[in-house]
Amino acid sequence: DLGCSLGAVTLAIRSALLDRQDLHSVRLVATDNSEAMIARLLGLLSELDIPTRNAREPGDDRLGPLPIELNLADIRDVPLQDASLVALNFTLQFLDPDDRDRLLSRVASSLRPGGVLILAEKVHFEDAGEQERLTEWHHDYKRLQGYSDLEIARKRTALERVLLSETESAHRDRLERSGFRRVTRWFQCFGFCAWLAER
Repeated sequence: DLGCSLGAVTLAIRSALLDRQDLHSVRLVATDNSEAMIARLLGLLSELDIPTRNAREPGDDRLGPLPIELNLADIRDVPLQDASLVALNFTLQFLDPDDRDRLLSRVASSLRPGGVLILAEKVHFEDAGEQERLTEWHHDYKRLQGYSDLEIARKRTALERVLLSETESAHRDRLERSGFRRVTRWFQCFGFCAWLAER
């Protein structure tokens, strides 16, 4: 889970795997470059009584089933190898476009045959009218969730210079250039999309 934040994806994957019999060969690695996020995730996992370990230390079979390995690192530099599944959720959009290409190429080459990448990103639309309508609908949704117009405007301003969204076709093109043989969009809500990219 690259850019794991508070570990929602890692926890979902772990939950889905717990009934399997062959857990001795499974490693779950949650990586984030924010020390505060890793600390908060460690606290959350402790509250949930989920075993953890530092990803840079040797494994310990006494930790119990499916410990989560916590890795404080920049996803652009983290070693990737022999993976069955990589998740990148709303993380790529904060990287420089050249770094996106390099990271996805590394992810693709690290996957086992048949391995998959789950990628979720905010997208923008080539048609200005479509973009405007979807943005307004998303803001309406936020208002229904109790956000004020000021809060919505502040968040939009804060993300304007750091979140560099792309079109869906740009994401698909990059995934194909990176070595993924099949890309399927499995989710979209407003300007948020998720794809399954198969190696």
